This record gives sequence, C-alpha cells and structure tokens, in this order.
Amino acid sequence: AGNTATRNYNIKVDKDAPNLTAKTGTVEIIEGDSNVVSNYFNISYGISGGSISCTPSNTSSLAIGNQTLSCTATGGNGKKITATKSITVKANIPEPVSFAEDSWETIANAVKNNNTSKYKVGDTKEVTLTGDYAGTYTVRIANISTPSECSTEGFSQTACGFVVEFVDIITTHVMNSSDTNSGGWPGSEMYSFVNTDIYNVLPSDLKNVIINTYLVSGHGSGDSSNFTSTDKLYLLSTKEVWGKEGTSNTINNDSAEAETRQLDYYKNKGVTTDSYSGAVKTYQGSAKIWWLRAAYSYISYGFYPVNTSGGWNYNRAYNSYGVAPAFRIG
Repeated sequence: AGNTATRNYNIKVDKDAPNLTAKTGTVEIIEGDSNVVSNYFNISYGISGGSISCTPSNTSSLAIGNQTLSCTATGGNGKKITATKSITVKANIPEPVSFAEDSWETIANAVKNNNTSKYKVGDTKEVTLTGDYAGTYTVRIANISTPSECSTEGFSQTACGFVVEFVDIITTHVMNSSDTNSGGWPGSEMYSFVNTDIYNVLPSDLKNVIINTYLVSGHGSGDSSNFTSTDKLYLLSTKEVWGKEGTSNTINNDSAEAETRQLDYYKNKGVTTDSYSGAVKTYQGSAKIWWLRAAYSYISYGFYPVNTSGGWNYNRAYNSYGVAPAFRIG
C-alpha cells in the first residue's frame, strides 16, 4: 500500500586487540609442579570476547633452570597480542638425611639454606675418584661454623663455612721439584697438581657443588708478603690444623697464621702443637707425612708438613709427601 517504516540501530564495533600483560613478581617453582601457565598473566578482552593460548600450557613439563613462558591472546575480532614471563624452575631436592647418604646436590642445598642440623663435624662420606687415582676415598666434614672473624677483610675463608677434607692421603707429590718456596702456595707445582690433576678426577656431581674459596697463604724468605688465591681445592695451613691458643710449642714462621683459624674438627679433637695425634693421616694403611700449603718464612726452600705422629715440622720443598686436599661446599 506504499507504507514505509524506519528503525535505527546502534552497532558497537570491537576494533582493539585484547589487553595481555605478565603478572609482576618473581616466580620460582619446583621441577614437576603443575601450574596453568595462563594464570601468570593478566588478560582482558573487548566486547567480542576471545581466547588465550600458551606455550607450554602447563609448567609440569619445564626443565630445571630459567624458563620463558609465552602466551598469545586472540580477540573475537581476530586481533592478537603476545606477552612473556620468565620463571625459575628449581630441582626437586630431598630433605637432608645424613652426610653419608645424601647426594652432593642435597648437601649443597642444605648448606645454602642453613639446613645442616643432620650434619655434624667429623661425619664421613665415600667418594670415588677416577683416572690415575681411581678408587674409593673417605672425606669428612672438617668445619661448619662461620664466626665473626670470617667476615674480616682479607681473612682466608679456608676454615670458614662448610669445609670438607680428605680423611687420608690420596697420593704423594713434591711441593716444588726445584726445592724453593718462592711464590708460596699459588706459585708451587703442588698448587697446579691439586687444582688440575686431583680436581679433574673428582666425580662430576661433587665438582658441581664445590665453591671458589678465597685463600691466604704464607711466604718464604725470598718474598715479602703473603699470597692470595681463589681455589677449588687447597691444602690446609698450620693454624687450621694445630690452632694457636694454649700451645707452648708455638709455630712462629708461618707468616699467614693470623689470617685464618683452626678448623672445627681439629679444635674438637683437641689438636695443638703439644697434643697432635688427631692430625695423623695414613697412606696405603700406614701413617705418612702430609703437606700443608704454608711456606716456612725463615728460609727460601721450606714448607710445613704434618709428620707421622701428627706434629708440626718444616721440610724441603722437593720432598714427596702426602696430598690430602680440602674444599668448601655451597
């Protein structure tokens, strides 16, 4: 009949992409933890709605270490936005049980978290070496404490924190075939031997947890100042074995004795320069002289060893004596 009608509509058009951002804050999870990855992101869509897709979709598949999560949000209008977030995946390390039974990873984790109540000074553990020194050896906890003096500037860290030493002698070696103490411990043939030959035959799981140790060692008559180095493995010094308090048979020619302390193990055993049977180490079943890192400051050719009865002495650097290193865990 020619009649017409008009109707008006208001139409909303979604022209924007979704809003997607990573949530703030550090995220640390344990290996194998199951968490929906999209929960680590803030997302809002326009009126057309949308969806989110993440790689991976769940954290349970992530390997140990620093990992990057990635999510992409797609709006109902087809527009997309991508955001990422970094998280840290930590190993699922069991609680400490005993020094003898625990893995080196468990021990190191316990030390880092000050969770060492299951470990005591003197506790032992077997270690299997390979190569030229293949065999099973025993190590022990030589120190756990960290007194305030360890925080003194220039103080050797060799008797601070969690220190482990070989109970007995691995092999024998000269300090210097040229019969000199010039250059001290870091300049000696023994230094290279311990931190290369011996270190290289340690099991990989142990090497992974040995920390660098700031070390102070004494000098001979041809040098004028003490030596510092940063070591994985090291030999002990005179004070670390015999201490200083209450001894009449005092060691006066270790120029670095003031920069370290007696290890907990030897202190607990009552080892002094007058009572020293607790410092004896054996090699192939018999007591044997073993080297310390301390140069004898009064002469140009001597270092201190521990003799077969556990007492102190000094001797020429070309002698081949026992090697029983120490190291720190952390």
